[in-house]
Amino acid sequence: MTATITVVGDQSSADTDAMDAVDTDDSMAMETSGEAMTDDAMSEDAMVESDTMLVPDGDAMVADQVVSSAIVNNKLQDLTIEEGTAIEWKNDDQVGHTSTFGVPGEPGAGDLWDSGSLILNKTFTHTFSEAGEFVYFCRFHPGSMRATITVVAADASSSDADADKEMEAMESGEAMDAEPEIEPEPEPVTVTSEIRDFALQNLTIEVGTTVTWVNRDPVSHTSTSGVPGWPSGLWDSELLSADASFSHTFSETGEFEFFCIPHNSFMKATVTVVDAS
Repeated sequence: MTATITVVGDQSSADTDAMDAVDTDDSMAMETSGEAMTDDAMSEDAMVESDTMLVPDGDAMVADQVVSSAIVNNKLQDLTIEEGTAIEWKNDDQVGHTSTFGVPGEPGAGDLWDSGSLILNKTFTHTFSEAGEFVYFCRFHPGSMRATITVVAADASSSDADADKEMEAMESGEAMDAEPEIEPEPEPVTVTSEIRDFALQNLTIEVGTTVTWVNRDPVSHTSTSGVPGWPSGLWDSELLSADASFSHTFSETGEFEFFCIPHNSFMKATVTVVDAS
């Protein structure tokens, strides 16, 4: 009588190891799948859940800055922003609202953006990448809730360029050339000289001054440059009747004699022009 005894490993342990291997493989597969799903999710726009739908929460991640706009008391806000700015609308009312591009009932309404229904505390974001005026409204209250977004060109580029130039000058040890100050032109100066009682006045004025002679006598007079018999030709008022006037501007320094032609024997005087102080 003979027989054989065959000794094998613990089957339960083998089964357990096999199950562990399967679980490990499944876990790794699920983990890998989960990572893939996470990556896919990260590639999509962030989503905000509303009462009726998943609303894309805009593209604020690529915006230069974000401006908050509260929807409250059944009103939408008029806003002025620069290119590249995102607006985040938040509903602070107890009733639902929307932020929808365009004019109610007209073609294209909702084409550029449409938040869908926003319940209390829900938000929606849209980035404005070009300048212009963009009207928008609430689909639930189109008659009363309308507003305009005005987008202007960003002016940071010029200031950045100036800052870069200033930095380069500072690094090179050279001061930037200051713009020359423009001195305001002096206001014109006018001096009135009355011809009264058959007399001309001696005057001392600064260069650039205008002298206005006014005849206060009932008879006619003249203001004529030069001396009797030898007029210089610089100015000549011709005959001035009562209350008539004549003006001449002195553009250089010097002494300038003048007289009255009808009464040249005794109506004489001198204008002395000096440098401006």
